[in-house]
Amino acid sequence: MRRILSISVVALLATFSVFSADITIVMADVADQFVEKQDTQTIVSDGITLLFAKQNGTTNPAYYANGSDARLYAKGTLTISAGFEMQKIVFDMSANGLKRACDITASVGECLTDTANKVYVWTGAANEITLTVGEKATHGSEGESKAAQFDFTALTISSNATSLQLVETADFVSVVNGELIVDAIGNVQIYNVQGQLIYNAQLDGKTAISGLQQGQMFLVRVNDKTAKVVF
Repeated sequence: MRRILSISVVALLATFSVFSADITIVMADVADQFVEKQDTQTIVSDGITLLFAKQNGTTNPAYYANGSDARLYAKGTLTISAGFEMQKIVFDMSANGLKRACDITASVGECLTDTANKVYVWTGAANEITLTVGEKATHGSEGESKAAQFDFTALTISSNATSLQLVETADFVSVVNGELIVDAIGNVQIYNVQGQLIYNAQLDGKTAISGLQQGQMFLVRVNDKTAKVVF
């Protein structure tokens, strides 16, 4: 039996005013996706695509097990694509990254280098951004005579759900035999009432989402629309 709650836009906006989602990608967890001696590397995790490219640099991007980090060298680029609007990305610098920390130029928004807290922090509003590595280690402990490196062990992407479009009639979602059925092509995210992202995937049609606890409320986002569901 379908039990989609009709949405009160005012009430749901109150929920969304403090609702945000974080997705963390640990480089050690995706290490097997890196290919040796490639001038580009494409990594996909949790619906996020990371495209590393050497561009006009001299060294290929790679994963290094000894530092548990992805390494992108001077003049290289990292393009991050998501099925939602990203508003903040925090990169955790590796030990080697601190030695060669540099300026990063963003195609959208701004990326700051914060060696005191061992992070790079991008802020802006975009579904896709490209970060370009500087030429010299202007913030690194080894000094700016060294070539730049953008080395990080993990990144955390944050989005603000207040930008989502709320729908009264959610034809893309239903509940059948204890499973949530989502009929959509594109990025699908499911959040619990605490605002935690518990499902994130690209779908290409009607899909049964199992494993959700019955009797709970969830917010289901399909591309740019969101519905509140209880089953």
